[in-house]
Amino acid sequence: MAAPTGDVVARAFELAADTHYTTVREIARQLDKEGYANVAAHLQSLALSRQLRQVIAAR
Repeated sequence: MAAPTGDVVARAFELAADTHYTTVREIARQLDKEGYANVAAHLQSLALSRQLRQVIAAR
């Protein structure tokens, strides 16, 4: 499987809006499965994690 070419943060927000994913950890696992690099480094930001949780809560 080829590595995705899109932005990992943008994809994280897409997944957060999807009702299938209910936690940031589930989003991180999916990003890993999709082949994104450095997922943990991207998602360790407290601000980003907070924003993703807000998207999850708002749906």
